[in-house]
Amino acid sequence: EATVQADCRLARDPVRCAARAQAISACADLTGVARRKCRQARLPVQSCLPGRNPTHCAPPAKTQSPPPA
Repeated sequence: EATVQADCRLARDPVRCAARAQAISACADLTGVARRKCRQARLPVQSCLPGRNPTHCAPPAKTQSPPPA
């Protein structure tokens, strides 16, 4: 646990790193597809900051345009 916290402090996204470590430990008793689904359900959605792969990010929030006048 202490090693994971130290590693996550150095990570590019420390919050996601910590969530990933928790998901790995929570899903350790599962295998295959069940393990993958368990981990995916526990991870936060990646943000779409510049320089990240947009295909792996959450879709941007749709803004409503004002009605025509």
